Amino acid sequence: MPDPYQTLVPRPRAARSLPGTFELTADTPLIAAPGAEPAAEAVRLLLAPLRLPLRPASSGTGLTVRLLPGGDDESYQLTVTEDGVELSGSTVDGVRHAVQTLRQLLPAAAFRSVALPGTRWIVPCGEVRDAPELSWRAGMIDVSRHFLPKHELLRYVDLFALHKLNRLHLHLTDDQGWRIESRRYPRLHEVGSHRPATQAWYERNVGVTDGTPHGGYYTLDDLSEIAGYAAERGVTVVPEIDLPGHAAALLAAYPEYGIGKHSVATGWGISTAVVKPVPATIRFLTDVLGELTDALPGPYVHIGGDECMLRDWATDPEVAVYLKELDYDNPVQLFGHFLRQLAGYLAGRGRRTVVWDEGFVGGGVLAGLPRLLRLRPVRPARRADVHRWPDHPGRCRRVRAGARRLDRRGAGPGHRRAVQPVDRIHSERPAPGLHDVPPGLRLRRGRLDRPAGRGHRGAARDASGPAGRRRCRVPAAFRAAALAGGRHRRPAPRARQPHRPGARAPGEPVGAGRRTAKPSFDVTTIPGGKRE
Repeated sequence: MPDPYQTLVPRPRAARSLPGTFELTADTPLIAAPGAEPAAEAVRLLLAPLRLPLRPASSGTGLTVRLLPGGDDESYQLTVTEDGVELSGSTVDGVRHAVQTLRQLLPAAAFRSVALPGTRWIVPCGEVRDAPELSWRAGMIDVSRHFLPKHELLRYVDLFALHKLNRLHLHLTDDQGWRIESRRYPRLHEVGSHRPATQAWYERNVGVTDGTPHGGYYTLDDLSEIAGYAAERGVTVVPEIDLPGHAAALLAAYPEYGIGKHSVATGWGISTAVVKPVPATIRFLTDVLGELTDALPGPYVHIGGDECMLRDWATDPEVAVYLKELDYDNPVQLFGHFLRQLAGYLAGRGRRTVVWDEGFVGGGVLAGLPRLLRLRPVRPARRADVHRWPDHPGRCRRVRAGARRLDRRGAGPGHRRAVQPVDRIHSERPAPGLHDVPPGLRLRRGRLDRPAGRGHRGAARDASGPAGRRRCRVPAAFRAAALAGGRHRRPAPRARQPHRPGARAPGEPVGAGRRTAKPSFDVTTIPGGKRE
């Protein structure tokens, strides 16, 4: 039988098993050290599925809870002896992490809704000491494209807490659905929350759908309940309303705030649905954000800012007049002005605004506003950091192990953009002793190698490496920068290839030919933005 102290998830900094066991019974008391009463209540809540009374006591042996300020943030220590269990943490969240580790050491029935008859809560003796490497440990659930009922979100909160994740990023609005009740603008959830069908083919231009209506939304009370449930388990809900692009569902309900006619999207991709960046739209959106922040007490609100097509702004007369009033030269400046207006409103309500890359590069951050997001505790940027997708080694932004760099490429004067190396991302951290690259990849002679396998089409055979391996080429600019730890320029993207003779045309069966390259978009987007 494997040592349970060596199979904990996530792997703690230090863990060892000791001889003996301790059994939690109906007679086991819950002992809170002075000042640890709130932490003891958190322990009682998280161990409620065990159906043990855990009667409070001021002394003795049993389940002891202590707060030990001064350690690393959210650090904890779990000690199990034959006389009892001690849970200690630097904060209440640290004690919560200790409880989640204790649950993994209990029998598997600890994760059932109701324990099976005859189950005994026996814990093997041992010690665990741990602290998170990253202060922001998050997962995003896209309920806009695929709605999940409330009870499933609550289940995900439990799983987040079990794995010691502390941020639940809820992507609540997009072209494919609006998932937030609005009491001031009810058409948002009455119209924007439902679509007639969903794309059922991996190529977006084919137009094949499943023909099944899809929809749903969360009332403001639902969101408040989810946030309260998550807070009791050490998880902060970060809601996202994607603006000014990805607004097809919004504009299907209130077309007067956009340009042209739109409906709730049934397929994926980047749409042309963008709200007008005029004062009437700002007033409308601040009303909606006010309702959201009243329901969700968390410190963060994500307003998107990604994949925004500005070609309609450049041709709309009302937007052109407003652009001239502000004395701006192009729509990108108006894009930044729009995001700053929303961020200023949120700052006035005590919230920190979060945006994607394009929102930062496009000038959506104003001096004096709270910093958007600190990915790691490094020296503060002069104006703001930004929420960004983790970089992939093939995107030429990797740095060598343990390094951290602030990249000014594409940012405005006085701005710095925080880049999170992929080897420091929580979900891709390799085990000690391996190369500091994601699992399955290995840096070899300036190239990233991966095991051979089907689907690695076009990878060059590594004749000098182990037999049966292939390697994927990495641009020379990345190799030089990775070895020197310096800056580099991204290589120019390759030109898209035209449709090849014999390739499968859209709508043809899979065996009719080979897939063509993804079609390009002849639109104006924010510099530095990503495309799906």
